Amino acid sequence: MAKQQATPVQDVERPEKTEDTPKPDQVVSNTDVAGALPPTPPRLPSLLTDAAVKMPALGDTSWAGMFPTLGGPQDAWKPWAGSVFGDPTKLPKMPEVYTEPKEPTTRTKFIGDFKEYLGVRAMEIQALPPEEQAARLESLLRQVGDVSSRLNNGKFTDLWAMGTGPDKDNPTGAPKDGYVPPELISAIRPLIKQLEVPQAIPRRQLGETDPNAKVEGSLYSNVDWNSRLGVPQYRTQSDNLASPEATCNVTSFSMALERLGYGRESVTSAIERDLKAKYVKENKIDVEAAGGMDKIALPKEYYESAVATYLKANTKGKAYQQLRGGNTSAKEREAIAKDFSDNAQMEDQLAFLLHLNKIPNTEVAGRANDILAKIEPDADKRPTAERTFISNTNYDDVKTDMNDALTEGGAVMMSLRHKGTRSNATHIVSVQDASREDGLTIDDPYGWINPDYRKNKGGDAFATKGTTRDRKNQANLKDKEDWKVARAQNPDANERKGESYTMSDDQAGSKNFGNYALIFRRAAPKVPEEAAP
Repeated sequence: MAKQQATPVQDVERPEKTEDTPKPDQVVSNTDVAGALPPTPPRLPSLLTDAAVKMPALGDTSWAGMFPTLGGPQDAWKPWAGSVFGDPTKLPKMPEVYTEPKEPTTRTKFIGDFKEYLGVRAMEIQALPPEEQAARLESLLRQVGDVSSRLNNGKFTDLWAMGTGPDKDNPTGAPKDGYVPPELISAIRPLIKQLEVPQAIPRRQLGETDPNAKVEGSLYSNVDWNSRLGVPQYRTQSDNLASPEATCNVTSFSMALERLGYGRESVTSAIERDLKAKYVKENKIDVEAAGGMDKIALPKEYYESAVATYLKANTKGKAYQQLRGGNTSAKEREAIAKDFSDNAQMEDQLAFLLHLNKIPNTEVAGRANDILAKIEPDADKRPTAERTFISNTNYDDVKTDMNDALTEGGAVMMSLRHKGTRSNATHIVSVQDASREDGLTIDDPYGWINPDYRKNKGGDAFATKGTTRDRKNQANLKDKEDWKVARAQNPDANERKGESYTMSDDQAGSKNFGNYALIFRRAAPKVPEEAAP
């Protein structure tokens, strides 16, 4: 964690707000929904939102142990027993139709109903034969994108009139505005994780994995569901390659990018563009004669040499600021450089991109728009960032701005003063949701901030009240061997203490605690010239 520079960032024009209750829409398909499930689902109060619930792995049919979470025994689920707890392979294959709900609803109620719907579908998937689960889960996630896109365009959907999910994208492709409401991020995240984490049973029992699967994406397709649905993977800085104690900034920025629709692949593409431009210039290559930049291959050795230079630069400073928080030999760094391209996490790739552009990690807020320009070359599609400084007198207004941006598919990072009265050093967290009345839902890359902590009363934000600052028992556990993607995709409980916790408004708005909010907004859809007034 490091001090942030007060470099001003570009102001942006704020989009207009939309009404909470969208207008009724028309049926988009008149296909009959034969064999549809009963219209009224059972109550699922916490299946996908209770942090204590561990979803069974794909292929694990011992899901019966989740009954207590569902609020009752199997008999309470009639008439759903035939589909959920009976033989889900006989569940009628229903066409995908999207109709308006039969009863008036509000955005808040619809999102609550959507969570329940996802819970029932998740239980059906767990009861399927292992080889069918991954395909059905990806169908469900496509449906999540379609329903979210409709919601973002002012349309509710009759959830229980839908099918089990489309087998493939519609002819026009995945909706670009299919980002999920921020209130659903913690519900969708465990579903995505099922597709990304290698399972305990042999993969061949789960169906074929995709040879074109993206790093940090689904094992069973070439889709990165986190960036496609705007559901950032929870990322802990404790497993970062570079400075685990001082990379809250790039780790939170990575979560913001995923919310905005950009995944690890977007960062690696930006790195390749920069390195290739440098390689072409150094070797005086005629780009036109070569057929364009796309035809020029970047030598692997050139890439690895650039990584090695970056790694060496991270051997300076105090031990906690160095690679993996300690000393490394030249031989170790050489081995890391060879593994970096295929194995480094998104946040480490982002730190490398910043190094190539001479942007210190401590300046991610002030240089946010410069970083976005590297990630998204097309200015018409590029998100924008603005920074608002927080005080105990303007917190409510800032929270409203955060909620507006998140609801419209944007992202938010917050800078917080976490060292009590002894320092004004700051820490960066990702704000997952700002719609709740009692506070903010936070994804903190370092750990869980003590709810009793107040800047002006001393102590450390990550230490239980009464303990010393050297016993930060609420910080994520650090493991020097887990910097690679394979390990980071499935952190244990000691490495995700900061995932989806609630920070009260009383704490977030307390005197001198908040430093600033960095608010990201997606680019406004470009209006075709013939449609412009």
